[in-house]
Amino acid sequence: MKSVASADGTVIAYEQQGSGPALIIVDGAMSARGGKAALRALLVPQLTVFGYDRRGRGDSGDTLPYAVDQEIEDIRALIEVAGGTAALYGHSSGAALALDAALQLGASVTRIARYEPPYASTAIKAPGSPAPAETGTAMRASPWHHARGARPSCRPVSPGHPARPGRVRSRTPPPAPGRAGPACPGCGRRAS
Repeated sequence: MKSVASADGTVIAYEQQGSGPALIIVDGAMSARGGKAALRALLVPQLTVFGYDRRGRGDSGDTLPYAVDQEIEDIRALIEVAGGTAALYGHSSGAALALDAALQLGASVTRIARYEPPYASTAIKAPGSPAPAETGTAMRASPWHHARGARPSCRPVSPGHPARPGRVRSRTPPPAPGRAGPACPGCGRRAS
């Protein structure tokens, strides 16, 4: 185990494996860095993979009161260890955190992948930016519905990320056969 100090001095524990471009795994709220060992094993032949304990979990320290901005500073510290740029892979609440980090950290985040983000039909808006309806960059529900060719205005896209504008796709699986998924807020169609 290695560690790095975040901006507020909190010690963040991490493991680093592999060689190649950096990828930081941002786990969900109830996970520690060991939870994605199988995924790391698949990625280390091509990437330098960083698994870390989010603040207040595992071997990492914590500084109260909690704030999302502190967790983004933790990711910034890991990106610095990685050489100044890194891709982010977020799972569950870690997907939301990775997206927030990408918005705040700009070009130091080279790519972002999300799995099971906790978003349903809410729009994501960066602080100080126009409302998503004004920019056409709202994140929408039912990613499987969009992958099957809904109206282009319904497609999930990144909310103005300066380094990688374009679509951000979720890997959320489709609903079980015979069960309809949530309605798309853009067109009202249900995933089938």
